[in-house]
Amino acid sequence: MFSRSLVLGVCLLASAFLGALAAPTSVVVRRGDTLFKLAVRNGTTVSALQRLNGLKRTTIYVGQTLRLRATRPSARRALALGPSVRLTRGKLLGVPVSYVSVDLRDPRVFVTPILPPGGLGTGESLQRMAARSGSVALINGGYFHPRTYVPVGDLVVQGRYVFSGRAPVAVALTPNNRVRVKNVEAFARASWRGYETVVASGPHIVRNGVIVVRPFRDGFRDPAIFARAARSVLGIRHDRNIVLLSTTAKLTQSETAKIMRRLGVRDAVLLDGGSSTGLAWKGRALLGPGRKISYGIAVFQNYRGRRVAR
Repeated sequence: MFSRSLVLGVCLLASAFLGALAAPTSVVVRRGDTLFKLAVRNGTTVSALQRLNGLKRTTIYVGQTLRLRATRPSARRALALGPSVRLTRGKLLGVPVSYVSVDLRDPRVFVTPILPPGGLGTGESLQRMAARSGSVALINGGYFHPRTYVPVGDLVVQGRYVFSGRAPVAVALTPNNRVRVKNVEAFARASWRGYETVVASGPHIVRNGVIVVRPFRDGFRDPAIFARAARSVLGIRHDRNIVLLSTTAKLTQSETAKIMRRLGVRDAVLLDGGSSTGLAWKGRALLGPGRKISYGIAVFQNYRGRRVAR
């Protein structure tokens, strides 16, 4: 027969194991929450929460999603979607969205602009671009001239400065997958030395966790950018994690910013929207633009090529 102490020990271990399984892996910050309170409430530490969420300070904001503990996906899910690039489709704040989460800590993940076969100044459908590139995910890029397909903002592809534009804010990635948001001076050729991928677009609708939508800010003057429209957005949770989101719902910039903040992003930069909005997953367009696009932003999950920077 088993001893009473042994049975009690097994029960305690089973209870702890089941409790760990039931414990939440993330939390949405509510009014009155602090990082210390969340740490105490969820049996962790402030430093652990900072490390998991890429926080340099203890400042958090209402609506922010924080990871509480590291999660390990099952082998079956890892084979299906991969641990580094994941697709989610559903509703956020009542709005139907599709978004791809990209973990840049994986050195095999590669994010790069994809140009049409004819190069700059030509267009291609997002569906063909996605199928041709072999990328796991692809979203439409930044603004472009509707007749000439020339981009509005700076573009760096695999370390090569292919276009200098006038869009005021750029998302830039290094060869070791560190992502930054950089301001770009209008009508000046920026230096992108050390960066492998650069896409300039805007406006910058979430900055350091704060919604910063203002009419005609950042030098944009086209009223269509501020009207309700389908949206594509690039969000940054921290310097090793990005989110690519598209929705055909017609949203204002403020509504879009609130959705991105619900995803826990620190910064969010608008890409082209309206009839250019589109997102593809594994070569198939989930949301197809109503026109050809100047370029896309592709995510490769098992990239084996050379990583370069200027």
